[in-house]
Amino acid sequence: MSLDITEILDNWPFRHDEIVARRIMGDDGKEKVQLRLDLGLLQMEVDGRPDGRRPHGHESYFAFQQSRLQAFRERTGTEEGFVLTDKECEELRREAFQYYHRYVAFSALNDYERLIRDTDRNLELLEFLWNYAPPDERWGAEQFRPYLIMMNTRGKVLMSLEAKDFTAALLQIRTGIRLLEEFFRKHGHEDAIPECQEIIALRKWAVEINEKRPQTLMERLRNELAEAVQNEDYERAAQLRDQLRMWEALNKHE
Repeated sequence: MSLDITEILDNWPFRHDEIVARRIMGDDGKEKVQLRLDLGLLQMEVDGRPDGRRPHGHESYFAFQQSRLQAFRERTGTEEGFVLTDKECEELRREAFQYYHRYVAFSALNDYERLIRDTDRNLELLEFLWNYAPPDERWGAEQFRPYLIMMNTRGKVLMSLEAKDFTAALLQIRTGIRLLEEFFRKHGHEDAIPECQEIIALRKWAVEINEKRPQTLMERLRNELAEAVQNEDYERAAQLRDQLRMWEALNKHE
């Protein structure tokens, strides 16, 4: 069997202007996801750790460290004194990079559920490192939080838009912006908020969604009322005002 993958790469060209990913069925009968890179490709499991390994019998190295923390709590009755070594932090960051490649692939494949799952997982890992890594090791991973928040928010918004739930999509954007602002305030960089590209992109996206989403009945009534008043059609305005009050009362009652 030849180990040369030139034919595979020739038949699946890399593109500099987009993320190139695909699903395949592995020889083991399990689905895999592949991510095309400029110098080759990555093949990853769709569930569990991307490389398919189980460090220390756990789903991931992060899960193993979480089990160590739980054992420490049970033994000592506190988390105080639980500190990761530099080597353990490096291993956690290396594993997080595997999940990064996979959620980028899921983003390209519109697999929003797994995109959310893997970004949630890496966000949880960042919190773990911030709480238990030595101070000089914290920022090595924390600097990636804005991008992770953005990707996690993107997955949630796109899933809501797919279900035509525009209200949920806008709420998720608002939550993403709040988390990004909290990140900068936490680290004493509030002045960076106006220039944050992730926040700028999310605000622009919210405007686009608002412009394209169908109006609710109450929104339509308010707009028609404003138009009737502007046109001095007071009889029509009175009718619309009565309808609006009725719907507002019904919604308030619900």
